[in-house]
Amino acid sequence: MKHFEHNGKKVEFSAVTGEVSGTHKLAETHVSSSGGGGYISQGSGFVSAPKITSKVVVKQEFFLKENGGKQMPVQLSGMDIPLMDGQKVTMISAGQGRNSPWTHLVNHDAGLYWNLGNVNTYAIAWGLVRKPLFSFLIGVAMWIAIGYVVNGWVGFVAAVAFWVYEGMNLRNASKALNTHFDELGREMLTNGAASP
Repeated sequence: MKHFEHNGKKVEFSAVTGEVSGTHKLAETHVSSSGGGGYISQGSGFVSAPKITSKVVVKQEFFLKENGGKQMPVQLSGMDIPLMDGQKVTMISAGQGRNSPWTHLVNHDAGLYWNLGNVNTYAIAWGLVRKPLFSFLIGVAMWIAIGYVVNGWVGFVAAVAFWVYEGMNLRNASKALNTHFDELGREMLTNGAASP
């Protein structure tokens, strides 16, 4: 399977194909509140109600039965993908091993594929680009150092230029990764299954 390379870093992908069994979905509702409060003193004051927000997260689980009979549990969070027991699917992951994240679900019977997860998050997690906080701190250090040696405005301009460069690097990595994801999905649909 074709790997992905950016800034000298390589991410390898692997795939497993099988039949869906035991598929089910759960919906978790997360409720939170913020704000609210106030005061009342000698018969006057104010009280404001808290803001209540809720978020529904769909969790999808199924077993992927491989040709040899081995059943692999698959758990997806935040995805609502139409699947039926008995359908042939390929799961693609970044790398090999127990903690490798699923990046694609390819449904061969439906002729569709889904990219799982956020390419920006993957680009940062896989070390293709610097973490935003680290980039911010480098920029601040540049600002201070150049400002101390040369001039505060020159340091500020250098820091902003660095932050713009880092933002462009993340954008380029994410765009290239997104293209690679789509190529992997289309390739798997065309080939029909992962090679053993």
